[in-house]
Amino acid sequence: MNAVQLDRAVGVVLASAAGDALGSQYEFGPALAEDVTPQFGRGVFGHEIGEWTDDTSMAMPILRVLADGRALEDSDALDEIVARWCEWSATAKDVGVQTRGILSSLASTTAAETTSRTEQQHRATGRSAGNGSLMRTGPVALGYLDRDPAELIAAAGRVAQLTHWEQDNVDACAL
Repeated sequence: MNAVQLDRAVGVVLASAAGDALGSQYEFGPALAEDVTPQFGRGVFGHEIGEWTDDTSMAMPILRVLADGRALEDSDALDEIVARWCEWSATAKDVGVQTRGILSSLASTTAAETTSRTEQQHRATGRSAGNGSLMRTGPVALGYLDRDPAELIAAAGRVAQLTHWEQDNVDACAL
């Protein structure tokens, strides 16, 4: 990327994290009236003022792997993402129900085991969609700006299925 593109990519990440932190106190609450000006405060799950939620926390390992120039086709890169998620989730204030169920059931932190466990859970329950994986698609897109759209779609699906196997969920991430 050139300097302008890199600046914009960094801006996207910072704006997303700031919006997540600002919204943490309103998550799972009623809609705000149009005339209310949101302010930072303590989040529903006890997030400190200005602290982001699980959405940004789970995006960070993806961003780190991509910033290192690694590809999401690389099983070692995906293993690292899963390992960071498992470390983070052990003490996290907020982890989505679907995601916590998957991460807490792992015997190892490999992407292959995570994806297998996610598929098993989906087949047992018949559903596994959720917005959690969609919230992590932005970083994937940033890492694939210079790639063929088909590669981006495949990478988004791979990352989505680490925690949410359902095909409708994968399709939403592709869109």
